Amino acid sequence: MGLCLKNCSCVHLDRLRTVYLRLIKPWRRRQPRVEMKNLGELRMNEADYAKLAELEDAFERKDLEYFKTFLGKSSGLPLLLRVHSVCMLEHMGNEDIVKALGQVLRDDPSPLTRHEAAFTPAS
Repeated sequence: MGLCLKNCSCVHLDRLRTVYLRLIKPWRRRQPRVEMKNLGELRMNEADYAKLAELEDAFERKDLEYFKTFLGKSSGLPLLLRVHSVCMLEHMGNEDIVKALGQVLRDDPSPLTRHEAAFTPAS
């Protein structure tokens, strides 16, 4: 018998252990291991941080044209920059972003970036 936090003899801890050993542990062994592919697209170098600063400056200026051209040629850039630029577009909040978001949905290789573009509300 297991003991709960109140030091009484309880059956529920033994039952929980039995469920874990019979059901959950074998299930976890059968699950395929997920391998992280394309880790290179997550890493940023010094030039990417400079590009991030440019994105922040363009956002402060509300420069929609900068974001349109940035997203048009961002396929080789790290995922963080692409997702961040889509999120910045969302916060600009006007209908002119719809075409740029459509281009991201059509052309970006990352499911995460496309997801952000798909569920960005255009005010």
